[in-house]
Amino acid sequence: MKKIHFYFAVLSLVAFATLSLISCADTSSDLPEPPVPPVITGLSRDSGIIGTLLTIYGNNLVVSPDVEPGQVFDNTNIVKFNGIIAEASHVFQDSIGKQSISVTVPEKASTGKITVTANGITASSRDDFIVTIPMYVPNVTVSTLPHIAGTDVAIDADGNIYIPTNDDFKIYKIAPDGTFVIFVETYNGPNSGQPLGIAVDSDSNVYATIGNKIQKITPDGTRSILAGGDDYGYADGQGTNAKFVIPIGIDVDANGNVYVADALNNAIRKITQPDGMVTTLAGGTEGYADAQGPNAKFNLPMDVAVDATGNVFVIDSGNFKIRKITPSGDVTTVAGNGYGFLDGPGTTAKFADVRCIAVDTGGNVYVGDTGNFLVRRISQAGNVTTVAGSTSGDLDGPGTDAKFSYIGGISLDASGAIYVAQGDLGRTRKIVIN
Repeated sequence: MKKIHFYFAVLSLVAFATLSLISCADTSSDLPEPPVPPVITGLSRDSGIIGTLLTIYGNNLVVSPDVEPGQVFDNTNIVKFNGIIAEASHVFQDSIGKQSISVTVPEKASTGKITVTANGITASSRDDFIVTIPMYVPNVTVSTLPHIAGTDVAIDADGNIYIPTNDDFKIYKIAPDGTFVIFVETYNGPNSGQPLGIAVDSDSNVYATIGNKIQKITPDGTRSILAGGDDYGYADGQGTNAKFVIPIGIDVDANGNVYVADALNNAIRKITQPDGMVTTLAGGTEGYADAQGPNAKFNLPMDVAVDATGNVFVIDSGNFKIRKITPSGDVTTVAGNGYGFLDGPGTTAKFADVRCIAVDTGGNVYVGDTGNFLVRRISQAGNVTTVAGSTSGDLDGPGTDAKFSYIGGISLDASGAIYVAQGDLGRTRKIVIN
């Protein structure tokens, strides 16, 4: 009898365990499905000032699972720009189920990632998909300096501004306190002429393109010929043995090497110091070709700017492109795809009559697109956006409300403020990005 009781006890335990498992299985089937994480797949644009309307594209951006195709509904997601909450107006789902959120770039937004929180789960824009990495430019303000403007503008490490004027053969100097003096006159003596391009080195020596010469002007105003002579032509060599044909834009690197846009020779020239040896970094033939050194081709290069690592950026005005030359002479195209206006990835962007260029400490390039009356920005990733300007005119104010006419020169100070030489109206404009 004891065995029978034992078997019944075992069977009872097995039955109880089986029923318990079945019961647990039934309970788990009633649990809600875990939320599906949102995914950001793209942005309508990767730059814009505060207040810009942006569309975020993605999947699983919707809280409610019962959304019909083509439906617009209230947004219950949380969108942040680099941690700053943005106002999102609505979510839309198209006929094939793709979703998007319309959002306005918020105050205090800064460069960084966009995040979307839906169903309690946060998704972030990806590092490996360039269109989803926003480079937002916050508040931009344009103002006018109360002084004359000319063909170009340069700023030294102490904040002094140097401006070659249009028609009186002078270079003016504006101190940070606003003191306005004539730095040097270039109409007298054997090296006289109209200064076109201007640059300044870390020791406050000023370099100017005057005629077919590159002149060096020390802080006390003493002028000398660094390279070039009275005759025009195309020749590398030392100092006055070198020849240029209408050199215009000029810049100096951290080692004191001078780079010149030799416009009518379609070449970018390099002048080493202190020996004044002139060599051709790239170009020398009219046309368009990305290549190494002399095999590259340019069409009327107007200006140059050197970054912290020695790369030279070139305004290739005749080709409506921005080119880049590495220290070893490799030439590539950074931005530009024909005449017109279009912001976007570099190879699709369009420019019109670009005249001047500068580069900031972060490697972002700024150009004066005088044909479109705009100051444009090319990010390190190669995306082109508009920083300031709208239509032709002369108006200060918020970036995209401001108006420019001719933009002859551009430079940045140590704080990142942008200065624009608007020579036709005798004004120098200042653009501050907060």
